Amino acid sequence: MTLLKSTTDQPLPDMRPLIRLRQIAQEIRQALDGQNWEMVAHISTLLPSAIEACTSIPTEVFQKHPLFMEMAQEVFTLLNACDTEMEEHKERVATELSRLRIG
Repeated sequence: MTLLKSTTDQPLPDMRPLIRLRQIAQEIRQALDGQNWEMVAHISTLLPSAIEACTSIPTEVFQKHPLFMEMAQEVFTLLNACDTEMEEHKERVATELSRLRIG
């Protein structure tokens, strides 16, 4: 088992909130890949509390421990991609609904 190590001499702060947020983002991505919209909606309900838990991580932790910043950027990129895909899907559904109403 590999232990996470700090790039400074200080002990690495608790990463569990950020790890949990990354896990949720990955699960949303997997549900999107499977086009399981019910699962996407269900998993997304976990985001607010996970994001709130991450606010307990002091800003200086991200400055002192690059691993935190890397993980935060990974989560941000992943959630942004998920958001973009969901918006695109919403637009396709709206277009199809409009087409069906007109047709």
